[in-house]
Amino acid sequence: AFEEVVFHATLNMALALGCQSSESMSLEQRQHQANEFYRRSQRLVSIETLDTCSLAVVQLLLLRSLYLYYASLGERCWIMLGAAFQVAVSLGLEATQPRKSDSQLEREMRLRVWH
Repeated sequence: AFEEVVFHATLNMALALGCQSSESMSLEQRQHQANEFYRRSQRLVSIETLDTCSLAVVQLLLLRSLYLYYASLGERCWIMLGAAFQVAVSLGLEATQPRKSDSQLEREMRLRVWH
């Protein structure tokens, strides 16, 4: 299922960010390992083929933005952040009134991702 693929892509991004800040590896090792996890995440969920909007997708794109920022890839970071923003707005995360159909957990997650 798509949700499972997004989960694995997000997990790879969390690992990439962890590698970037690890002090147990050399700088070269950190960059190489982080890039491997980033590429794996990209292979799992490519932004070019992304046609499903969900909270998990927003979280994935935000983690990718952080990775690109810390990798000193500012231009790509802003593009990814813009994509995350577009998906968030399409989900209505900026709305001040929660949807009645949302559970308490969904409301809290939507609020946390937006703010």
